[in-house]
Amino acid sequence: MHEPVDADALGETSSVIPVAAVLVDARTRVRGGLDLRGATIARIGTPAPDSASRRLAIAGLRNAHVHLDLSLVRGVPRATRGFAAWVLDLLRCRGPFDPSFFQRGAEAGCREALATGTVSVGDIDSSGAAAAVVASSGLKGVSFREILGSGKDEATLLQLERWLDAFPSFAPAGLVRPGISPHAPYSTSPGLYRGAARLSRARGLTLTTHVAETLAEREFLEHGGGEFGELLARLGAPNPRLGSPPAVRPIADLEELGVLGPQSLLAHVNYPEPDDPERLARTRAAVAFCPRSHAFFGHPAHGRHPIARLLAAGVRVAIGTDSRASNGSLNLFDELAYLRASRPDLSPATLWTAVTETGAAILDGGSGRLAEGEPADVVVVEFPFDVPATAEACVDALTLGQASVLATYVDGRLAHASPAAGDEALPLTEVG
Repeated sequence: MHEPVDADALGETSSVIPVAAVLVDARTRVRGGLDLRGATIARIGTPAPDSASRRLAIAGLRNAHVHLDLSLVRGVPRATRGFAAWVLDLLRCRGPFDPSFFQRGAEAGCREALATGTVSVGDIDSSGAAAAVVASSGLKGVSFREILGSGKDEATLLQLERWLDAFPSFAPAGLVRPGISPHAPYSTSPGLYRGAARLSRARGLTLTTHVAETLAEREFLEHGGGEFGELLARLGAPNPRLGSPPAVRPIADLEELGVLGPQSLLAHVNYPEPDDPERLARTRAAVAFCPRSHAFFGHPAHGRHPIARLLAAGVRVAIGTDSRASNGSLNLFDELAYLRASRPDLSPATLWTAVTETGAAILDGGSGRLAEGEPADVVVVEFPFDVPATAEACVDALTLGQASVLATYVDGRLAHASPAAGDEALPLTEVG
């Protein structure tokens, strides 16, 4: 699977990955294997042995919205009594606040992500305990420090700045960047949103927030009540919108607060207003759609997710899994297979681009393609049949969930190897 060859004069490790073909992107398939040189792809189309006929190299997948620190939460029931009631169920199943629990959850989530071909994540760090775990896991992407509340905006923003200043000390590898995550309109004050947006622009950081996730969110912004009003009362939390004018259009409100822009990533967007797709396209804000989480909360009963409308307007849409509390796995291949079954209006190529190229542009600045000179974010998969002969057929099989992951490389380093890869070994690629 992974055979070292001569290193160059700079001492970088070179290695060959023998596969039958390389899927450069949704449109291009190249016959043969690929060579890695340090952290980058040196050559594509190298000779491959006959034994590799079922193996394909693909770009690593990008999970644009995930809560890795909740990966050990189990037993949360479906949200049949409303989203706010589900939040209370989640808190009950999670138990008392324990940073070590979040750390162990993040460790489990990172292992699952790498084992299923994910190389980059947009992870929500709700406790401050997950970022160091994600940074040491081998994954790349963004660790978004979650903030929320009302009435203590300056203190919260100061704590956030301290976390950002300290980030290089607990994420020294540089694969994971810090980000900012004001939680949601029903939990975060307008002042905190404004401060987070200013900070994200000043430091060149990506900002993500949950928005237009439920119909109850719109009711809360307009009247301050409904199920989210009751949730805040149950939790003894102040109403973050108290004293603010009604905001019946959540995404338009974010634009007023200065949140929307090329640096912003909006999670879910299940219920946009009619003019929101054009608003998002104009401001160049991106969206993270979580398909199976969307189904878990029963949103399809109110209509399909507007991903097709967003894409048609020119909005960048990436794919996320959300957390293990609302999803059966963190496997993006499972998301793709679900979308193939439930959304025949979306082409396999569109779905593949969302989990590779679009996600990479948002999370890690890569191309999400396998090309010479690009970062070696490579996943080796195996089919139960010979690798399909065209890029279209490869993408079709991948999005149907017909491949299994054998190995995951991040920046040329072997981050995961399946026992099914064989005993010829997949030694860790040491760079430099």
